[in-house]
Amino acid sequence: MKQLTIPKKMEILDVRSMYIIPGLIDSHVHLAQPGVDDYGRIFTESITKKYIRHSHQTIKSGVTTIRNMPGAYGYSIFKFRNKVNKGKYIGPRILASGPALSVPYGYFSLKRFIPAPSCLVNILSYIFGAHGLSIDVLNPNDVKKTIKRLKRKGVDFIKTTTPGTLLSLIDDQPNSRDYYIKRGVNSQVIDANMNIDILSSIIKYAHDEGLKVSTHLICLPENFKEAAELGVDSIEHTPIGYIDDETFDIMRDKNIYWVPTAYCYFNWYNLITYPELYENDKIKEYIPKPYYLIGKKSLNRQREEIKNRIDPNWSHFYSEMPKFKEEYFPYNLKNAIKGLKL
Repeated sequence: MKQLTIPKKMEILDVRSMYIIPGLIDSHVHLAQPGVDDYGRIFTESITKKYIRHSHQTIKSGVTTIRNMPGAYGYSIFKFRNKVNKGKYIGPRILASGPALSVPYGYFSLKRFIPAPSCLVNILSYIFGAHGLSIDVLNPNDVKKTIKRLKRKGVDFIKTTTPGTLLSLIDDQPNSRDYYIKRGVNSQVIDANMNIDILSSIIKYAHDEGLKVSTHLICLPENFKEAAELGVDSIEHTPIGYIDDETFDIMRDKNIYWVPTAYCYFNWYNLITYPELYENDKIKEYIPKPYYLIGKKSLNRQREEIKNRIDPNWSHFYSEMPKFKEEYFPYNLKNAIKGLKL
């Protein structure tokens, strides 16, 4: 066996009786987010401090490469990624999307979160810590210019959404639309839907620039299938329902990856069902104040709304979780591993 020359300053670790594994890859991360929604708390700590803390947690977990999705201050991830690459900060290899491409009022759109005239959205997005979350595109020409600009900014891939609306999951339930209208939700938010022509343009122009396209799934197998048929490169999250064999055949033939993130569903369901889980010391360690307290209030509010069936979307989603865990996801995963890339 060839002898290795060990540099004098190299640290030597005794790993006898231990296991050594390759660094893991986390394919769906929001490095800017502390584990709970924190919009409006942007001055609590700097975005760089969040990146540093979450990067350390990532490395400690054995993950050495991440695929970072959109989040607060979406452009800042590029500077942080470059500093990690230069050794200024300790962190994983970062593949970053930057801002997502959205139709106006769609899933990622700032207009969905900040109901204000366009001239005020940019200003308010800074105040609420959402700047860089998304870019609205209105037509194929918008898409082309935006993708070229993002390529110059340094994105590693493009993030967008599948077709689907706010009411996709509960479209068959009476009065669901009226509920959101009465709560003051803009009808444009309720009806916003990723246009097939826009999504096709995103795929075309991203591929022209040598960039892959990742799509956030809007809940249903039909939305999942539409994105696959159009030729996206990956689909994030898992539908509430069964994915048919034809969809898997399309994905295999087009070399489309699926990133299920099913643990997020399970974890949310468990935290809602068993409140004591949120009191775990590990959670308190990884989610510092005030974010921990924000999360606690948010979970309590969701439990109340689900218990009293106040919010039809969350109530239906929660009611589907046992079936998702026992039927939908095991079935879909079993069929996926027959040939689909995961």
